[in-house]
Amino acid sequence: VTDDYNTSVTNVIIIDHSLNSPVNSTGGVGISIVFRASDNASQMFKIGNISAILYNATNGSQLGALAFSTSGPDLGQGVGQSVERLRIDGRGNVGIGTSSPGARLDVAGNASIKGNLSVDGNLSVDGETLYVDASNNRVGVGTTPSYPLQVKGNVSGISIFSDGNVSASGY
Repeated sequence: VTDDYNTSVTNVIIIDHSLNSPVNSTGGVGISIVFRASDNASQMFKIGNISAILYNATNGSQLGALAFSTSGPDLGQGVGQSVERLRIDGRGNVGIGTSSPGARLDVAGNASIKGNLSVDGNLSVDGETLYVDASNNRVGVGTTPSYPLQVKGNVSGISIFSDGNVSASGY
């Protein structure tokens, strides 16, 4: 394949999966690229795979996904089990640790961020444990805030530094 001007994407490999009876297909069909290597016993070991999945096969409403899987530890069957680790669904949602992401990025499990985390919008931690209302510059602890800082529950050992007025109620 030659592209003298580097201005396009060219399909160099097309892999099709056809069904003998597509009328009965509702989804869950697809194809995979499997990666294998020879282990120390000269056995072929499946390292991982990338699967293209048609998970809604209804004509006119088709949705596809890419799923990335790697082999986990040997659980006594003689081979490591292939486990889906990441999925990009047909709506552009990315799931890590989940095969059905419900948001643009959906992480099931712990996450570690080395560096800064920038959020352009509201931030909610555990529902209302901590809520940052970016559009109104408000922070709520235990509540969705109606004031610049609002805490629901008992507070002890607090120091307040303010450039303006400070008022308290209910103490």
